[in-house]
Amino acid sequence: TTGDPELSDHSRSLAFFLHGPSQKDEDIYVMINAHWEAFTFHFQVDGPWHRMVNTGLDHPDDFVEKGQDIIYTNTYLIGPRSMAVFVK
Repeated sequence: TTGDPELSDHSRSLAFFLHGPSQKDEDIYVMINAHWEAFTFHFQVDGPWHRMVNTGLDHPDDFVEKGQDIIYTNTYLIGPRSMAVFVK
């Protein structure tokens, strides 16, 4: 189910959330896809999220300023062998 971690030997993805206010900072959400196929991640913390990095996109869209790519949905597609970083 959504929210349950995939801990098998064949898992090729990882996502984690860092609670920023505990350190007087912004929330950070990181999604890493090590698989050779695209993967849809589900945000476990409500957004909206500001996408800052997506290494699966071509330059200059791979790194953007906060507010240029706001994600309002609870899912995000990451390309093969790529990662994305979001802040809130």
